[in-house]
Amino acid sequence: MAQQFTARKFGNSKASSSIAIDTRELQNLGKALKKVDKEIYKKMQSHLRDIRQPLIAEAKERAGRFSKSIPPTIKASVSGLTLKLKSGSQTPVTKGHMGGAAAGMEDARNRGFFKHPVFGDKSSWVKQKSHPYLRPTIEANTPMIVRAMDKAIDEGFKGLGI
Repeated sequence: MAQQFTARKFGNSKASSSIAIDTRELQNLGKALKKVDKEIYKKMQSHLRDIRQPLIAEAKERAGRFSKSIPPTIKASVSGLTLKLKSGSQTPVTKGHMGGAAAGMEDARNRGFFKHPVFGDKSSWVKQKSHPYLRPTIEANTPMIVRAMDKAIDEGFKGLGI
């Protein structure tokens, strides 16, 4: 069944961070079933939708250890049979508002640090330690995610009479 998944950065916005949970096999099964029976497909999606709130709650708790502005921006969505856990705003960095601060806190490409302007003043930048919260949430909840994907696959096969 769905014993492996990929957690990957989704999108390229500097003002937000996202992690998408996806399996090619699950996507392909979903697309085929959607053509045959949309109700089966919706039932498959429901298993992924059921785990959104626990993931959101944990990611908010993790981000809240270091930020007051990021937790309210954390959301999860299901599109097709892809679960996305994301945070951040599309608000640009301006004087007095950090805008998309979430991306810097999650970003591990900079060896655990990110740079940002001081209170939006682009002439004054500081280096700050990253505090990832999306990826650790996904990693800590891998068993729950795999169970939800297994249930979705079982639902699809059940709907086909297999």
